Amino acid sequence: MEKITLKCNKNILNLLKQYNIYTKTYIENPRRFSRLKTKDFITIPLENNQLESAAGLGIEEYCAFKFSNILHEMGSFSFSGSFLPHYAKVGRYCSIADGVSMFNFQHPTDRISTASFTYETNHSFINDTCQNHINKTFPIVNHIQAHQ
Repeated sequence: MEKITLKCNKNILNLLKQYNIYTKTYIENPRRFSRLKTKDFITIPLENNQLESAAGLGIEEYCAFKFSNILHEMGSFSFSGSFLPHYAKVGRYCSIADGVSMFNFQHPTDRISTASFTYETNHSFINDTCQNHINKTFPIVNHIQAHQ
């Protein structure tokens, strides 16, 4: 998924307000829903190299991005205190704590498990378990070869 970075202006801030997308989570001033100011930059996902409306971005109403200016997909009533990448997808009613990070690697989803034992060769605990309990080395399929 591609991304685009935009400089905030009054139109963008109004659009966020219209769709109830918050960038501030604690109310000191009920009129100020956003910590963003004009000239701040935000990053948003870009689907098929096209910029769509806020509704088309997969960001639902009444969600909050506490610190990050990367506005990824997020469901209603969810909150993130972390700097997640633009391709992150957070469902409804989720709370993401401060300081959470995601791996850059996507685990394969076409196998019996997404666990690393299906593609990683250097986990001693997996290798030792296989050797000690079944007296065999676990067959490893190279992740890159499996997807060619």
